Amino acid sequence: MDSDTVVREMALPDVLAAQDLLQRAFGDAVRQRTGRLAGPPFGPRLAMVRFQKEPPGAFIALRGGRVVGCVFSVRWGSLAYFGPIAVAPEAQRLGIAQRLINAVHGRWRRARVRLWGLECIGDAAQLVYLYTKMAYLPVSNAVAFVADATADTLPRGFSVVRFAELATGEREAALRHIKRIAAQNVPGLDPTVEVTAALETEIGDTLLVHNRRGIVGFAVAHWTPLLRADGLAIPVAAVSRAGGTRGTAALLRGLRTLALERQLAHVWIRVAARRVKAQDVLKREGFRADQARLRMKHGRDEERSGQLLFDSWL
Repeated sequence: MDSDTVVREMALPDVLAAQDLLQRAFGDAVRQRTGRLAGPPFGPRLAMVRFQKEPPGAFIALRGGRVVGCVFSVRWGSLAYFGPIAVAPEAQRLGIAQRLINAVHGRWRRARVRLWGLECIGDAAQLVYLYTKMAYLPVSNAVAFVADATADTLPRGFSVVRFAELATGEREAALRHIKRIAAQNVPGLDPTVEVTAALETEIGDTLLVHNRRGIVGFAVAHWTPLLRADGLAIPVAAVSRAGGTRGTAALLRGLRTLALERQLAHVWIRVAARRVKAQDVLKREGFRADQARLRMKHGRDEERSGQLLFDSWL
């Protein structure tokens, strides 16, 4: 292990250096894999947005006073994931990535997180080897789906509203419903940090689906590009059992309409491969399967075929 490297929690002045490192390290990896780099791997605000979402979950590695490694993580109640993680090309093979991940793990243990996760490119054998050594298992795939932005009529009996349009008291009630719906799909799941972070960083909003009895679904939507520049990106969305597949259809149609209103070309949403019920609705609603990524986990796997849950660990 490299004794010249110091790993500590990230502070606000470190974020710009972390952003530069992410672009450089991932750009170098893309060039090695494909022979070319069409543009920056990430949007210019990725590091700042990820840091502001959960500052204690971000760590940096310093060598000679210079940032040579960084990692971001986020906790959704009982589930937590890390990424992106980057180590400067000239500082690789010094055990820095493992030390950064260990720092994240320490935080998760203190928070009693039950399921740890990450997503990576499936053919990156070196990464799979590293994470397997750290007790992660490649047990799943996450499939990205995409659809064109378009205005569409909602199923009868459903309506959508944006979280930002609610009064303060209504927002607190909506957050409780979001937590309930998420936990109905996976016990202990609480992604409400995504709702508040999207609003506070001004990168997006949350769409709430109502039926006659109240909120039955939600989707956090990012319209400021962090990973993809051509569409509305959905980090997490879920529908309750009461909402069912019709509520899911209403949610997806609402997202395509929102993308059109924001003058974006597409909606991007990710779903675990074993959640076949959610995938069936995506396909019926005109979404096309795109890229798949390997999902590695440590802890009890919570994926079930009937869950109407969509989540991205990027």
